[in-house]
Amino acid sequence: MHPDSETPDLPLDQKTIPPAQSEIARAATVQIAKPLPPILAVATPADLKFVDWLQHKFSRSLGFLPNAALEVNLAKGNVTLARENEDNAGYLLVRPVLSWQPKLASIVQAAVCMDAQRRHLGLALLLKIEEEARARGQLGLQANCAIGVDANEFWAAAGFKPIAHMTPATKSGREIICWRKPLQRALPSWFTDLPAKAGGRSLAVNSTRNLNRAFKDQAFAERFTSGKILTAGDPNNPANGYLKSVAELLAKEQ
Repeated sequence: MHPDSETPDLPLDQKTIPPAQSEIARAATVQIAKPLPPILAVATPADLKFVDWLQHKFSRSLGFLPNAALEVNLAKGNVTLARENEDNAGYLLVRPVLSWQPKLASIVQAAVCMDAQRRHLGLALLLKIEEEARARGQLGLQANCAIGVDANEFWAAAGFKPIAHMTPATKSGREIICWRKPLQRALPSWFTDLPAKAGGRSLAVNSTRNLNRAFKDQAFAERFTSGKILTAGDPNNPANGYLKSVAELLAKEQ
């Protein structure tokens, strides 16, 4: 203690703990609360503002749907929300049945707010859609993702397999990877075929590679060109390590 201090020299057991040490002691007793488990709910037209805001945030990955298209999908119940601590944190928009292949459900958009990522909200949304597809007796899920986009990592980790590279008949001619996740062991031969159509406007597709694309995009795309079916062709094989339900995910997080 400084010799000029007016504080009396107290016995050791009565001395005040220095402020820095007392803060550390208090902090050590504080328990950091975990986020509440995500709540998954069907979005309503009232959620249009949030969905439109988030799709703009991730426009490079998601593409863009006009408000009229979003309103139609919200009215049909095709959008599932993930809520965390009572706030909207992400959504997934699905086309429950593809017109040209009713045994497939198509994931149109999936996005999670930046401050809610890394907490498996995207996986929870996906598993919810997977459960519904299984209940409809469908054979798989499909998702299209542009090359060079980080979302490809998510589809690969979630058990999707790259079926084909394709270029929809759009002005941009942006090459995308068609991902599919098998939901049953027995799969028909068409499961690994090039999709007949792409996008909400059912555009024609082809598998022509863009030879002028950036090398980094080419290298990224080539990482996903091997292996189209899961181990032993069985999506339920424990060796694959994939969760099959939201309940399994929440139990794992406990």
